[in-house]
Amino acid sequence: MEPTPAVFFDLTAAVASDTAEVLTGNVSVIDPDEGEAFIVMSTIMGTFGPLSIMEDGSWTYTLDTANEVIAALINGKRETDTIIIETFDGTTAEFVITITGVGVDIGGANNVAVVIDTGPGDTGELRYALGDDGPLAQGEIEVSVKRLDDDLDKAAFLFVS
Repeated sequence: MEPTPAVFFDLTAAVASDTAEVLTGNVSVIDPDEGEAFIVMSTIMGTFGPLSIMEDGSWTYTLDTANEVIAALINGKRETDTIIIETFDGTTAEFVITITGVGVDIGGANNVAVVIDTGPGDTGELRYALGDDGPLAQGEIEVSVKRLDDDLDKAAFLFVS
């Protein structure tokens, strides 16, 4: 007779993209086969951080806030880190952590530099707000552009405002 597969509960979690604190929780497993309602204890590296899980289902997850995808996550946008966990009988499940961007807000007054196309052709205008009601920053910026559609390796431009 083939073993009855386990059933998992509480396979999701959520965290803000700027959270440096360890996230904790518990996954529940029901398996009618004796001695198999336990999770294989392990530390698994996810895309955005490690998940450590104990055989009783308790887990910890540490988000890598320095990860370039997480650090650039725009306010309200989401990424998911899907990690496969397993019971003693070999049944697997996807543990999904949803990471929601906070702090980086495109549009409105913020501390993010944005290039806005201000007219026809290849023109743009750099806007950088200093605080919610602060003035626009002025100064110089040097930009390197690599075009993939021609033989130029890169072109450097100096913008002065």
